[in-house]
Amino acid sequence: MSRWFLVFTLILTLAAVAYTPDYRTLVSSTLDEPHCLSGPGHLASRLPNRVDESWDVQHVDLLVQPFFGTETLEGRVTLDAESLVEDLSEIHLDFNDPMTVLSVTVNGVAAAWTHGSDRISVTLSPPISQGVVFEISVDFEGQPVPVGFGSFAWDEVMGHPIVCTLSEPEGARSWWPCKDVPNDKFTADVRYRVPNGISAPGPGLLQSVNDHGDGTETWHWQENWPINTYLIAMTASEYTHYTDWYDDGEGNLLPIENYIYIDTWDNAVEDLSITPEALGLYEDLYGEYPFKDEKYGHALFTWAGAMEHQTCTSYGWWLLFGDHRYDRIVAHELAHQWWGDMVTLEDWENVWLNEGFATYSEALWFEHRDGQSGLSWYMNEIIRDFDGPVYNNPNLFGQEVYKKGAWVLHMTRWLINDDEAFYGALDYYKNLHAYGNAHTTDLQSDLENYLGLDLEQWFSQWIYGIERPIYEWAWQKTGSPGAWELEIRVDQVQTLTGLFEMPIPFRLETDSGFMDLRLDNDQWSTLYTIPMGYTEPVDLLFDPDSWILKDETEVPFDPTGAGEAPQFRTEILGNYPNPFNPATHVSFVLAEQGPVSLKVYNASGQKVATLLDGVLGEGHQLCRFNGLDSRGRALSGGVYLLKLQAGGEERTQRVLLLK
Repeated sequence: MSRWFLVFTLILTLAAVAYTPDYRTLVSSTLDEPHCLSGPGHLASRLPNRVDESWDVQHVDLLVQPFFGTETLEGRVTLDAESLVEDLSEIHLDFNDPMTVLSVTVNGVAAAWTHGSDRISVTLSPPISQGVVFEISVDFEGQPVPVGFGSFAWDEVMGHPIVCTLSEPEGARSWWPCKDVPNDKFTADVRYRVPNGISAPGPGLLQSVNDHGDGTETWHWQENWPINTYLIAMTASEYTHYTDWYDDGEGNLLPIENYIYIDTWDNAVEDLSITPEALGLYEDLYGEYPFKDEKYGHALFTWAGAMEHQTCTSYGWWLLFGDHRYDRIVAHELAHQWWGDMVTLEDWENVWLNEGFATYSEALWFEHRDGQSGLSWYMNEIIRDFDGPVYNNPNLFGQEVYKKGAWVLHMTRWLINDDEAFYGALDYYKNLHAYGNAHTTDLQSDLENYLGLDLEQWFSQWIYGIERPIYEWAWQKTGSPGAWELEIRVDQVQTLTGLFEMPIPFRLETDSGFMDLRLDNDQWSTLYTIPMGYTEPVDLLFDPDSWILKDETEVPFDPTGAGEAPQFRTEILGNYPNPFNPATHVSFVLAEQGPVSLKVYNASGQKVATLLDGVLGEGHQLCRFNGLDSRGRALSGGVYLLKLQAGGEERTQRVLLLK
């Protein structure tokens, strides 16, 4: 999902910008807008919802009728679900309190239920045996109260009434009863009963538009690929519809169904026209479009951004200027059909697996259009002073999740240094989790298995850590014609994290042209000596194509010898994952070599485990906490305190074990 929050004056300013063919200027003018601000949609320091693993939703049949005059709705949802435990006696559906439950049945028989604290508790009598599929239906009505980023809205667009939803991350419960978690996926029949003249696009394939003869008609959509609650949208308005097509070159045509306003026709047709080209690009990079037997498309809505609802992206109407300034948004939401809709995050702590991948897909779009210069330009545009981790960032939809997540993928591509292997590894990961869910630990293990690499330190520093390498570098030429030598010195001087093992790209200008160098860097201080013969070095550029997220400074060349390793400060940098189950890795830095202890205490202050008690060297360290006490017994879920003692200093870190 691409999120912008703009004041009205900025909208007017953008609307007044004249067309220019320099789309990079247009794009860069929009990239400083934050993806998320504090407010209803900001879930800072949230704890993950405990997932109910006792039952599994297999199919959803949802009927919703919005009433534009009263801004209310009525509906019925029927869930086919399977019991995953013996004697399942109660289930809970998420449904916010402002809404009203009218009735609940289980297998067609009225059931006992209560509605409070934003959930429906349903008694199953008799209990359901493990492996048995049962049906639960809920009739409901009410006036939804928006949550999150505005999960439900009544509005007008240029005089056209609209009702629209955006349920990410946990807003579906504001307008229909559901199991509102990302990792319970199901097939779906979705029916929207709307006034005649109102179109109601939805997920999957359109089955019918049934006119009831009373001024209303029902649009029936069927999604036969797994979907979850946040990827279902109701977007109904007085749309004009047109179909574009994607031809995969093998005689297969995919319809691209666009629901727009007649008032936006010219701009919409122009701006959305890149969709077939972008589809071809992502099929080349990521494999076949995941819903190729269904469709793709867009439905305009009122939100200031866009959202990757499955097979039908909701797209902010005001993004349409007819000059392609928001091509990156079109590309971003399309890429989500692979990364987010086909492979869905396991839980919201892993949201970068959706957003980082889609943001890097924007960069790949510019690479497709302009080659290396387009890719490098875009990566420079999204550099920020990132101050948090990519995984489980306190700001669920912050810059680290989107932009640093994209940078991590970009640098992983550089580390691998083989596009066939890089995209092959992504394909391997995708296929293992296709139409299901994935965790960051899955990505790490899948990349390691495919590539034969150990990425433990890589993920520790870039995904779970908050720092970046800081390079000081210098160069000089020595010798004479026929015996020229190039000397390059690189020092890493960061003090709050360990050594970054990263190949460094240089571009050398010589008297006969340019040459690119790729120098492995795995020491705090490294001197590279490169024989040049008759080729005289003239100038040297550090990472000219922007492959590394770093700070770097060119300094005078010091011929006296190697630089010193930085002086560290003893710190616990964090643990990943956190919350965790069953194990986590503790990342910490030691100021000096010496005795170290790392112990675990429960909420009552009792020591329950000793993770380390010995001598370690200075610098960055990793330690695994497997969720067991000192006697090897599994600890119960809850908050624990890690206590690090070293060099007369003490540091603590709270961790959360989920059970």
